[in-house]
Amino acid sequence: MKFLIIFSLIFFQPVTPKQKIYLIGDSTMANKKAVDAPETGWGQVLNGLFTDAVEIHNHAVNGRSTKSFRDKGHWADVLEKLQKDDFVVIQFGHNDAKEDDPERYAPAQTAYRENLQKYIEETRKKGAIPILCTPVQRRKYDDKGNFVDTHGDYPNVVKEVAAKLKTDIIDLHDESRKIIGSHGVEHSKSMFMHYPDGVFSKFPQGISDNTHFSPYGAKLIANAFANGLMKQKHPLRNFLKKSVFPTKYQYEVPVVYEPVFRKDTFNILKYGAKSDASYVNTEAIKSAIEAADRAGGGTVIIPSGLWITGPIVLKSNVNLHVSQGALLRFVDDRSHYPIVETTWEGQKAYRCQAPIWGVGLTNVGITGQGVVDGSGHIWKSVKKSKMTESQWKQLLKTGGVVDNNTWYPSESS
Repeated sequence: MKFLIIFSLIFFQPVTPKQKIYLIGDSTMANKKAVDAPETGWGQVLNGLFTDAVEIHNHAVNGRSTKSFRDKGHWADVLEKLQKDDFVVIQFGHNDAKEDDPERYAPAQTAYRENLQKYIEETRKKGAIPILCTPVQRRKYDDKGNFVDTHGDYPNVVKEVAAKLKTDIIDLHDESRKIIGSHGVEHSKSMFMHYPDGVFSKFPQGISDNTHFSPYGAKLIANAFANGLMKQKHPLRNFLKKSVFPTKYQYEVPVVYEPVFRKDTFNILKYGAKSDASYVNTEAIKSAIEAADRAGGGTVIIPSGLWITGPIVLKSNVNLHVSQGALLRFVDDRSHYPIVETTWEGQKAYRCQAPIWGVGLTNVGITGQGVVDGSGHIWKSVKKSKMTESQWKQLLKTGGVVDNNTWYPSESS
């Protein structure tokens, strides 16, 4: 009898329902199909910032306004699903301003305002909780490099509606402007759909789009939304995910832009490289990199084998791929490394060129499962105080030069 009671308790414990968040909006928020890569809506990556106790239902649709989202039946679909204590995040504005499109146009001070109010009222009738978001900024600068706001009255109307109906609001209009501005005129392109030709199948001729986000840009905006929840002490902040760093939430972890490259490869074998311990492949690797550079970028392949080389000078839009089974070993003759102008601990300095070198580059990569050996034994000095007595004696047996209790690999070093 006791066994049966324990058994029933194990198998009939109630399941805690998940907190549901519904997103309604336009293409800047919407999920994208794989064929649309790399375009990414900020709502598409939002799930990664919340714990498993949250369910995000992204109903945002490309090209929709407050008017067309309702007219085409998208809102009716959401409204039918809404239950008490669900959240509805509402963000429109880009397409409401399209005066030449009667299906979407909703003037800011009249129809747009009324539509937002109606979404809020209908959400509350279902016992759900609305959250307004101002529209995110487009990337636009004038000839002098000054940022240009393209949204007119729409963001202010969202704020006025939120104040009138006492609705929570996240000001992504202001936050996205700060984020774009912090990147500057050129680097802000990385937030949006700016890609050269030959990288993505949907855009064989490349693309320059200042409205829709790259994966990097989408993550920055999603982080801004999460940060807004935290700053306002919104109840949803309690569902934000902690990162692997004990004092940081996931939204606080810096987002790193991942470079992408043209789908073109340049194998160093085609440029005279030899897998031979006595052959230095500096010129062959240089030729492969320069060929990739002339083509507009691509991947330079270091195939399986042993490859001796002097310093490698990378170029923008080039991925140096060290294949599995490859050992890229930098030559241990210091004469191969010329003195160049560089920096040391933030100060201008003249030093030997680094094994892998580049100045003012963008969109570069070093990838693969091979091994890179920098021949550090010809460069690294060692202080006696950093070693045990027996380690120091063993080091002296290898040769080198000692000066002021510091061992150097050679006189020239």
